Amino acid sequence: MDLEEVQEFAVKVARDAGDLICQYRDKADLLHFFKQGTELVTDADLAADQFISGKISERFPEHLIVSEESAPDTSAIQDIKGPFWIS
Repeated sequence: MDLEEVQEFAVKVARDAGDLICQYRDKADLLHFFKQGTELVTDADLAADQFISGKISERFPEHLIVSEESAPDTSAIQDIKGPFWIS
C-alpha cells in the first residue's frame, strides 16, 4: 500500500466532507441530536461521517473504520490486526 496515495485520498475525502458540512450549515437549519444522551451531534456531522466511512469502504474494503459519530465500542481496539481508520 502506497502511503502517499492513502494520504492524498484522505485529504480529498476530508475536504469533500468539509464542503458537505458547509452545505448543511449554509441551509441554517441544522438538526440536533444527542448520542448516548449527552453528546451533541448534528445531521451535518452524521452526513459527513457517513460520507467519509462510505468513501473509505469503497476504496479500501479490507480496512476497518472506527467512527466517532457512531459512538463505537472501543474496548477491543487494541486487538485490531489490519489497517483501520479513525473518523
